[in-house]
Amino acid sequence: MLTFSIDLWNLTFPAPGDYSFRILVNGSERKRLPLLLLAPPAGAAADGPAEGMGTNPADG
Repeated sequence: MLTFSIDLWNLTFPAPGDYSFRILVNGSERKRLPLLLLAPPAGAAADGPAEGMGTNPADG
């Protein structure tokens, strides 16, 4: 087992929907991690983090 983390600070997505992270080893896919992005609720701030989801991991 291997534990690792990746900083994705500037990662953006073009639209809500289904995405995935693919983990490749020597060019062969070993694992696929699904990610579902939902549209923010109506009236939510477009340029800030969601409520309860600060930019500092200790905030969330």
